[in-house]
Amino acid sequence: MILLILSLQGVFVIRWEITTPASIDLIIDKCIENNLDAVVVQVYARGEAIVKNPYFPLFEELRTDKDLLKILIEKAGAYNIQVWAWVNLFYAWSQTDFPYGKGHITETHPEWFVVDKSGRKNIEMSVEELKRRGLEGYFVSPFVDEYVRKVRDYMVFIQNNYHVHGFILDYVRYPGRYYSYEPYVYEYIKRNLYIDRNDPLLPFLGVDFKRLEKDIKIKRITQVLMNLKQHIYLPVLACVYQNPERARSEFYQDWPQWIKMGVVDGVVPMIYTRDVKLFEKRITALKSYPIVPTIGVYLFKNSKGWKEEIRILRKYNINSFLLFSLNPL
Repeated sequence: MILLILSLQGVFVIRWEITTPASIDLIIDKCIENNLDAVVVQVYARGEAIVKNPYFPLFEELRTDKDLLKILIEKAGAYNIQVWAWVNLFYAWSQTDFPYGKGHITETHPEWFVVDKSGRKNIEMSVEELKRRGLEGYFVSPFVDEYVRKVRDYMVFIQNNYHVHGFILDYVRYPGRYYSYEPYVYEYIKRNLYIDRNDPLLPFLGVDFKRLEKDIKIKRITQVLMNLKQHIYLPVLACVYQNPERARSEFYQDWPQWIKMGVVDGVVPMIYTRDVKLFEKRITALKSYPIVPTIGVYLFKNSKGWKEEIRILRKYNINSFLLFSLNPL
């Protein structure tokens, strides 16, 4: 695995933490101050991008026309700091008003978004409804081939035009087990398995459609990752829920299988807790996997707590980690 020879001690940089050239100087200063050798910068999130490209509109938070990714790579390189590209895969908008008139996919392709088990469309939910349901925002269906191609082509664009060290994929999942009941799912099943969910003969043929439906959703994520990996020669890591059983059952995120199949080079388990003993317990459960654990620095009042979690990682010979995120440092 590529990950086994990587040393990655870095920090996530969210889109609102890199809006001007001046913010890049702060990023570099904080990396030097905290002995970090990598920046994981958000290059695609909420259906928007950090640089001008043929596929997606720009981040609405940007306050400059300059190419911030290019500037970051140049300045980071002077200090031997790696720059990794952070991509939010299926999470296409957050808990706020839609950006109408900007060519955003919430406006141009509302049919791409997931549908829940009752038939309720995610794209039609208000911000208040999202909060009641515990949803982070609006999710595109993994079964939309056109969207997957757009993200893949954007990643290739970044790979070909910027000296990034690799990609870290986030939101490689469904919003929950009761989502992704949109027509795209059933068209996929019919096209690939020749099974119509409305066929009255299914029970007599021994077809458990609910089980099949779940298995297909799990396999589809793996298929998407395989598609991306075939076009990306750089290392690809995926952010995941730290409990593999919950990740698979709640979000159809079968990351141990991703590792086994080589569709990712490692995973970034999200271990956000200020409970140091719980952190160590989770690390011991995951240490056999190729992991780059996350540490939630925002949870601590000072650096003592998160530095203790780094010491725990070193205790288990885990030399890579990512801090979330820049501003709390």
